[in-house]
Amino acid sequence: MRGLILKAEKKYDLAITQFQDALTIRQTIGDKKGIGTTLANIGECYEGLGNLKQALTIHFQSLQIKDSISHQSGLAWTYFDLANTYAKLRDPKNAINYLKPKKSLGR
Repeated sequence: MRGLILKAEKKYDLAITQFQDALTIRQTIGDKKGIGTTLANIGECYEGLGNLKQALTIHFQSLQIKDSISHQSGLAWTYFDLANTYAKLRDPKNAINYLKPKKSLGR
């Protein structure tokens, strides 16, 4: 919860520290849905810091976890995060690709 508050306050470095702590706990207990969500939050923090390449790396990790557990709504949010990051990188082709509806979502 603390990480979410810090992220909302744009204190991204502090938020990342909180999310990293949460990620360690979620990995220890095998909470894959929580791992995917926490990674997404970390990616959003890196995006807020302007570290867009790191944000992409983290978002792709989140995508992989969410896909492995068929977390449909989580996948939708991660596709949006990827599109947003690519748009900030001035890569419209990839941004549009991740905004296209995925056939597996919404079933």
